[in-house]
Amino acid sequence: MLPFFQSTILIYLLITYHVTFVILGDFSSYTSKPLRDFIYECNNGKQVFFVSTEQEAIDKLSHAI
Repeated sequence: MLPFFQSTILIYLLITYHVTFVILGDFSSYTSKPLRDFIYECNNGKQVFFVSTEQEAIDKLSHAI
């Protein structure tokens, strides 16, 4: 697992190159407001999605294309 700062750099790099991707996991236990806001903004965009199930990942990616 990458530290948060390195993960953020990787995400922004992938966005810069217009890569659409999902991050799969359970994010409900994270209570940091900046992180929650970041996840919210990503999920309302068109390139990066934080999802909790594989089916949700498939749905997000199929609608993003």
